[in-house]
Amino acid sequence: YKRFKMNSQVDMAMEKEKRKYLLCFHDLSIDNTSKVLPILNKLKSIIGNPFPVLVIPSTKNFSKEQVSEFSGILQNLQNDGFELLIHGFNHQADKNLTRNLYGKIALSLTNNEAEFAGLQEKDSALLLQNAFNCWDSFNLKQPIGFVAPTWHGNRFLKKQVLANDLIFEERFFLRKNNCKKIFSPVISFAGMPKFSFPLLLLAGKTLNLFSPGIPRLALHPSDFPFLENKIFKLVETINKNFTFSFYRDLF
Repeated sequence: YKRFKMNSQVDMAMEKEKRKYLLCFHDLSIDNTSKVLPILNKLKSIIGNPFPVLVIPSTKNFSKEQVSEFSGILQNLQNDGFELLIHGFNHQADKNLTRNLYGKIALSLTNNEAEFAGLQEKDSALLLQNAFNCWDSFNLKQPIGFVAPTWHGNRFLKKQVLANDLIFEERFFLRKNNCKKIFSPVISFAGMPKFSFPLLLLAGKTLNLFSPGIPRLALHPSDFPFLENKIFKLVETINKNFTFSFYRDLF
């Protein structure tokens, strides 16, 4: 009995020592639900619970029936415990908007996906409001946070997001009003050359050895099915060595 009690105490101590990690799935949109939902369910079964999902809210050029179906899918995910965040508006930049040099470079590096990069204050606020308006039309609870597509923003965006009492995610930091910022390095395969995948997978497995802060694994629909089996195994490994966390539990 004493040995069993001692082993239980050791196991509990080791569990407490496990560092937190974030797994977030990016780019759920109205036109990819049939592909993404099975992946979300598989990841949920591996982790043992739902997790954060980043939603592209724009429904432009889709029918009322399609929008209603998408809204229902998002409501079901939220009711099932998935933590939903807003991920930009269109995830594609409006080239008619004025941008500084940084914004223009960001667009060239991201295949025009960095829609908030280098915008002026007025345009950034309007684009953000468009995203909020779409979100409100889905009859969802307030999103937990906001993540700009490709993490490229502008010098006004952080203040605009925090003013709405949302968590603001950058490439290396998480922020919330009146809270200490959290260092959160991210591993992502999206947009990376294929030759880098083995190194990224290795980095994901060894995050606990080399990375301070709250490690973050950002998955995208484009990772599947090419990396599907490797990603599922990576998530299994990370989940054994880390304690899963939601964004809301970090602040």
